[in-house]
Amino acid sequence: MTIPGRHVYQFGPFRLDPAEHQLRRSGTPVRLTPKAFETLRVLVEQSGHLVERDVLLKAVWPNTVVEDGGLTRNISVLRRILGGGNQPKLIETVPTRGYRFVAAVKMTAGREPATKPETLRHISPNEHKTGSPLKSIAVLPFKLIGTNDAEYLGLGMADTLITKLSSIRQIAIRPTGSIHKYSAPRQDPQAAGRELKVDTVLDGSLQISNKRLRVTVRLLRVSDGRALWAEAFDAEFTHIFAVQDSISERVARALMLQLTVDEKRRLTRRYTDNTEAYQFYLKGLYFLNKRTRDGLQRGIEYFQKAIECDPQYALAYTGLADSYNHFDRYGVLPAKEAAPRGRAAALKALEIDPTLAEAHTSLAHSSFFWEWDWSAAERQLTQALDLNPSYADAHLRYGAYHSAMGRLDEALAEMKRAQELDPISLIINTLLGRTLYFGRRFDDAIEQLRRTLEIDSNFERAHFFLGRTYMQQGRSAEAVAELQHAVVLSDGSPTFVGALGYAYGRSGDKGRAYQLISQLHEISLQRYVSSYDLALIYVGLGENDEALESLEAAYEERSSWMIFLQVTPEFDGLRADPRFMRLLHRIGLSVRPRKSKRFLSRMAVLSIPYVSALSAMAC
Repeated sequence: MTIPGRHVYQFGPFRLDPAEHQLRRSGTPVRLTPKAFETLRVLVEQSGHLVERDVLLKAVWPNTVVEDGGLTRNISVLRRILGGGNQPKLIETVPTRGYRFVAAVKMTAGREPATKPETLRHISPNEHKTGSPLKSIAVLPFKLIGTNDAEYLGLGMADTLITKLSSIRQIAIRPTGSIHKYSAPRQDPQAAGRELKVDTVLDGSLQISNKRLRVTVRLLRVSDGRALWAEAFDAEFTHIFAVQDSISERVARALMLQLTVDEKRRLTRRYTDNTEAYQFYLKGLYFLNKRTRDGLQRGIEYFQKAIECDPQYALAYTGLADSYNHFDRYGVLPAKEAAPRGRAAALKALEIDPTLAEAHTSLAHSSFFWEWDWSAAERQLTQALDLNPSYADAHLRYGAYHSAMGRLDEALAEMKRAQELDPISLIINTLLGRTLYFGRRFDDAIEQLRRTLEIDSNFERAHFFLGRTYMQQGRSAEAVAELQHAVVLSDGSPTFVGALGYAYGRSGDKGRAYQLISQLHEISLQRYVSSYDLALIYVGLGENDEALESLEAAYEERSSWMIFLQVTPEFDGLRADPRFMRLLHRIGLSVRPRKSKRFLSRMAVLSIPYVSALSAMAC
C-alpha cells in the first residue's frame, strides 16, 4: 500500500528510495557506500539546481572536516554507476562551484515493501530502546541550502512547528529560545538531542528557488539515531503553511500519538494565510530574539509590517508587545513611554485570539513590570498556563512574580518547572540563580550561576548576577572581576555599570564609583538610563539620601527593576528608613510573604516538590 508522506525518485531506469536507503536499476538493487548514497540523495532532491560543494560536504559529512577529495571520489563513483553503457552524464560539474543533477526526476509516493526493514519501522512509544516512551521532542533550526541570507527563515520554520506541536500535551517540546545555538550547518542532530535531553529530534533543510520551496525533514530517535520518519516536500512558497501542517501531522503520526479533537484542530491551526505577513513576522522574531537595542527596534519595524499585511495576525501583535516590554531594560525608552504600547499590542492580540497563551503572558508582563497590578499579573499568568502548561516563558515570568512578592518556595517551583521544560536555556538557568540570590541562598546561587556559565561562558547576565552574589558574601575582588566582565560583554549596559559601581563603593574604591556615576550621566545624553542604576551606586557608597532620591526618580519612570525592591539584597541597609518603607507601600510591595492558594493547588496537580524557604525574608 502507499505510505503517506514518503516519496521515491525515479529517473531513467533508476529508482531512489531515501527512506529505504536503496537505489535500484530496473528493479535490481545497486550497491552504494553510505556516503555515496547520501551524495546522490542530496543531488537528486535538489535536481535541476546547483548544489554548492560546501553544501554537499556539510550534508554528507555533517560533523567532520573532509577534504574535497572524498566528495570528488563519490561523484566519480556515482557517474560510473549512473552513466554505464550509453547513458548520458547525469551529474554536471559547475566549475569552482559545485554540481547539478540534470536528469528529469519524477517524485512519486513510496509503497510499503513486503517486509518492512527494522531501521525504517514507525516505532511505537512503548518500543523505545530504553523501555520508556518517547515523550519529548526538539525541532532544530532548518538548514538553508544554496543561500545564507535568510537565516530568519530557518529559525522561523522551526518556531512555527514548535508552536504547532506545543498544542499536544502528551509530549514536551523544547521552546524556540533553546534551539538557536544549533543553527550551524554542521550541527549533529543526535548530539543536539542529547544535550537538549529529548527523546526525538526533528531535523530539516529548506531551499527557496524561483518562488518554489523544497523542504526535507526527518524525525530521529536520539537514543540510537534511527529515523522514525522522513519526507521531502516540493511546493510553491505560497504553500508553506500546508507543508508545515503536513510536517506537524506526520510527526504526531510517527510518534503514534492519539490526539484529541482539540489537539488535531490546534495542530493545523494557522495564525495567518498571508505569506508576506508571515515572512515579516519571522524577521521580527529573529531580531527580537537578539535581545539588543538595535534588534528590538528592528523587530518592531518588521512586526508592524506584518500587521499591515494582515491586521488580524495575533502573533505579530504579541511580538510587538514583547519588543516594547523590553525597551527600558535595554535603554531604548523608559517603561512609562514604551510599556503602554506593549500593553495595547497584547490587548489587541487577545481581542483577536483570547486563547493565545503568548498574549496572556505579554499582558502579564505589562501588568507586572509596569503597572504594578499584582493580581492582574497573576490572573494573566495562570490563564496562560491553563492554556499551555508547557509554556516555559509563562513559568519563568510567574517565578519572577513570586520572587517580587517574597515567596521563595513558589518562585523556585516555577523556575524549576521552566528549567525542566527548557534545560539548557541560558536565561532560565540564570534567573533560577537570581531567584536563589533574592532569597539570600548565596552559596546555592553561585553554584547555579557557575553551572549556567558552563553552558556558555560568555553569557553576560550570569556574570552580572554572579558578581552581585559574590559582593553579598564580601568577596569583593571576585565580584568586581565578574561585573567588569559583564559590562564588557554587554557593551556597557547601564544596569551592569550600576552594579559595578555598587561593588566599587562597597569595597572602598569610591573614586571609581564616582567615575561610573559620571559615566552614566554621559550615557544618558544618548540613551535612556534608569535612575535605579544610579541608586545602586549611591547605596554602595553609603549615600542613602541620594540613593533614596534616585529610587524616587526610578519610581516616577516606572523602572522595571523596582518590582524587586522588596527582595534586592543591595538595599537591605535602607529597609529601616521610613522613606524606603513608604516607597514599597506605593509600589504595592509592603506585604508579608504568603503562600498563594493558586500555588498550592497547582503544585498538587504538577507534583513539583518545592524547596524550603529561608526562615526570614525581607519585607
